[in-house]
Amino acid sequence: MPVLRDIALVLLALEGAILTLMVLAVLAAISYGLLRFRWWHTIPRWFAVVRGYLALTQRIVERVCQAAVAPIFRVATTRAALSGILGSQSATRNPQSRIRR
Repeated sequence: MPVLRDIALVLLALEGAILTLMVLAVLAAISYGLLRFRWWHTIPRWFAVVRGYLALTQRIVERVCQAAVAPIFRVATTRAALSGILGSQSATRNPQSRIRR
């Protein structure tokens, strides 16, 4: 049984190495293709356009999240302020009410 476990580990490591080399080969082929067909000079414009869309999407997501969370914060702040005001009035009336036994 330990021999099978060792063989499985070796095969797993070999599979990881082969998959890593395959990914590197694909990336190298893409880079070579871009350089060979002279697309390398037009790609930065595409990156700028994509970056603009990503920034726009990020701003939209931030606004939506802020709009979704703002009422919750307002309610929590109002509740904390009211409990602070009401809690301070009850504490002045009965100072022992805040001590829990």
